[in-house]
Amino acid sequence: MLYQPRWLLLASDFGCPVKDCALAYYTSQNTKKPLSRSRELGAKLVFAALQVLKENSRELAGRKVIELVEQRVVLDEWALSTFEKSGYVRWVSMLHFFSIDLMKAGFLLKRKGVWYLTDEGEAALQLGERGLFEAAVAKYQVWRSENPKIRREKENTEDPEEVDVGEGEQRQEATLQEV
Repeated sequence: MLYQPRWLLLASDFGCPVKDCALAYYTSQNTKKPLSRSRELGAKLVFAALQVLKENSRELAGRKVIELVEQRVVLDEWALSTFEKSGYVRWVSMLHFFSIDLMKAGFLLKRKGVWYLTDEGEAALQLGERGLFEAAVAKYQVWRSENPKIRREKENTEDPEEVDVGEGEQRQEATLQEV
């Protein structure tokens, strides 16, 4: 049987919430609203990254993915420019930034510098650049709404033990002397 991820199936079959990927896919196929310049570039980059992984046995060192994406995507002067404050190249920063959406959507895994394409990520390639991008963003939004940032304010709690950080998350505190 052909693997079909949840968001590719009809929303009514799964009772998908409005924020789920079925809506993002539907919207991407039925909208004329253009993406912002950053999101348009992000869509091209993440699509190319997943294509590169698919063509290379579904796993590759992150540096190699970046190298091959650079060869595949036409990058204009704006994409090749560097951010003034950090000195990072815009398109590389954007690929790293939007890869978070891919990971939260279950399309991509990263372990010890190696990027892995998942079954769901491979199936998402069928959506095209924009559909994949919007599906990943929508899945990220679902994840984000289910995992709100933990904000600890002094007036809420004085004891760090009372703060529930959640599995897999780390919390660091530094005193003024340590900084």
